[in-house]
Amino acid sequence: MARCARNFKLSMLAARAFKSSPTFRTSGWPRPITEWMFLRCHHARPPRWAEQFGRVLVEALWCGVPVIGSQSGEIPWVIESTGGGLTFPEGDVDALRGCLEVMRADPALRTRLAKRGRERVERMFSVDAVARRFAEQLEAIVPGFAHASHYR
Repeated sequence: MARCARNFKLSMLAARAFKSSPTFRTSGWPRPITEWMFLRCHHARPPRWAEQFGRVLVEALWCGVPVIGSQSGEIPWVIESTGGGLTFPEGDVDALRGCLEVMRADPALRTRLAKRGRERVERMFSVDAVARRFAEQLEAIVPGFAHASHYR
């Protein structure tokens, strides 16, 4: 509770301080808002949970971009099941650096990972693929589910 009150006071001070500052655009946001958001984020703590799926990874792979992710939560599963990237132990900066260097130094690897990742994401996570699996699950629960045959 005290932390929330302190953050609220800091937010109000920041808002008052930036009222008189000049406004110009930074990444689409007016500068006072950008600076205020930075001050707010400075006091925020990083999440304390492991990524449960890795949607950003799937979106990147769908766009044909190879990915690098930490071995945390479901991130390794997404990367390994799609074959579209590299993983490193969570918090290991040297291992991350190594993955980045490997990707930078090997354009053929980037191309292979991107192609494989895109193909597998389309096969596993496209709207049709997810709808088909969902219909199969419904069919298993409710035999004769009318729409299940549409996705087969």
